[in-house]
Amino acid sequence: MSGEVYATTAASPTWSTIKCANDTEVAAEETALNMNANDPDSVSNTFLNATYHPAFDTGAKQFAADTCFATNAFDATGSQTSKFFNVALSDGSNFIYSTLMNDSVTGFDGGTWDFELLVGEDGHGGDTSPTQYYFFVELG
Repeated sequence: MSGEVYATTAASPTWSTIKCANDTEVAAEETALNMNANDPDSVSNTFLNATYHPAFDTGAKQFAADTCFATNAFDATGSQTSKFFNVALSDGSNFIYSTLMNDSVTGFDGGTWDFELLVGEDGHGGDTSPTQYYFFVELG
C-alpha cells in the first residue's frame, strides 16, 4: 500500500496550493495550539530538526526527497528513520500534518500498521478540549 494521510483543522484545504510548511507557518500553528517553541512536544521541536523523507506526490504536486520539515514516528524500539515519515505541509493558509503510508510495518506499540500520524494538541493548563481535525487520504 502506498499513499499519504493528511490531517488539518481546515474542513476544505486548498490542495492546489500545497507546499512545504515554512518557519512562519510552524510558528502560527504553535500559536493556534497555545504552544511555544520551547515546549518539548511543540511543532518546532517535532518537525524543524530534520528534512529527511522520501519523494512523494500530493495530487499533481511532486515533493522531492528531503525538501520539507519532517520527522519519523517511533516504532516498537523507539526512535527510527526508515518508516512512518511525517511531513509538515501547508496550503498557504492552513497547516497540514501528513504521513507517508507504509505497507504493514511494526508500529510504536508492536502492532502492524500502515501509518502513524503525529498532530499538534494543546493540553496546556488543564485544557481538555480536543482539537478537531479533518482527515484526508490519497492512495497511490
